[in-house]
Parts: sequence; structure tokens; C-alpha cells
Amino acid sequence: MSVDCRVAGVATKGDCATLNAMIGITEVFLMVFSSFYSLLFFQNKGCQLRQVICAWVKKSGFAKVVVLSSSHAYLRSDQQLHSMPLRYLVTPAMQTIVGNKFQKLKWKELEKINEAEQHIRIPGGGITKSLYNDSCSEGIPMAVLLIFCSEGDNIPDAFSLVNYLNEWLRLVGKTSTRSPKSSSQWKKPSSWKLMFGSGIPPAIF
Repeated sequence: MSVDCRVAGVATKGDCATLNAMIGITEVFLMVFSSFYSLLFFQNKGCQLRQVICAWVKKSGFAKVVVLSSSHAYLRSDQQLHSMPLRYLVTPAMQTIVGNKFQKLKWKELEKINEAEQHIRIPGGGITKSLYNDSCSEGIPMAVLLIFCSEGDNIPDAFSLVNYLNEWLRLVGKTSTRSPKSSSQWKKPSSWKLMFGSGIPPAIF
């Protein structure tokens, strides 16, 4: 997982083709959890994407939307440096659904820059902030889970983030640890095999 935004939503298989046709997304990763539902992960840097996502979510009537994202680790505040790497945000509509669940999990809400004006800052998070703000305005039940990470190999960060997600949603049963090493229950996308190229050709030696 890089510092670009990852958006997750639950859709029927028929909606997958519809969404693809609507927004011409750059990447679609489809992982089927059952014969009826799928989890979509899609990535795009276009600002228009968030508007289409909000319209699609409202039209489809999703019960909840979860955004998985990240933020630059080197721009953390002093408070963030001495605490867990995970932060969350919830829209008012989602707050009524989750209640104090995240507090029970001992998660930390993303700190506000200005408490009076409720300004947030997500450097390196792509459209995460604007998508969250739009969802607040549109009354969409959305939760944002983001993790602080650095440039380079972010596969361990991706596993850490999805383990946090699993603590909440129990997608594949109970996660015994938040450590990125606890990844045996997750299947890596095939595209990760060549994330840093195809390796050094043995023939050059």
C-alpha cells in the first residue's frame, strides 16, 4: 500500500461492472468473500472520482463505507510520534452506527489542527480528506482508517492496517495480533510480486 487513497465498499457483483463503466477507474482489485458480495478496492487521483463515489454510494444505499488510506509518517506531530500508527475518522452518520466501538478498541481519532474549526490534515492521503468532507456533507456513513507510513516497501503497513480493520469488522475471524507478521490469513494480490521489478536476471552473473 502506498500513500495513495484506498477506498473499500461492499457491492454486488453486478455493480462492479457498473462502477467501472461510470468512472473509468485506474485499478480494480476484486476479492470475493462470498458468492453474493465482493469487496472493492480502487485507486485514482482524479478529483472527480470522489463525487462519483458519493453519488454511487447514495444510490446503492450502502449500510457503511470504509476508506483505507495512509499519511506521511515524517509529517507526524510530537503526539503522533509517541502513539499507535493508526488513526480514524467517522462521519456524523457513521458515528450513530459505531457508537463507542473504536474507543473500546483503544483506537485514536485523527487529531484536529484547529479544534474550534474542526480542521483535519492528511498529508499524502490523496482524496481521503475531500472524500471524507463530502461524505459528511452528504450524510454518508463513512469511516476512514489510516496508518502513518514512509516511502518504500509498504506491504507490512498494508497488513497492519487490514489487521486493524479486521479487529472491527471480523472479516476473516479474530486477528491474534496487530503485527504485520500476522498476515497468514490474507492473500496477497498477484501484482505485489513485481512491485519492485522482476529482480536481478541471473544471467548477468
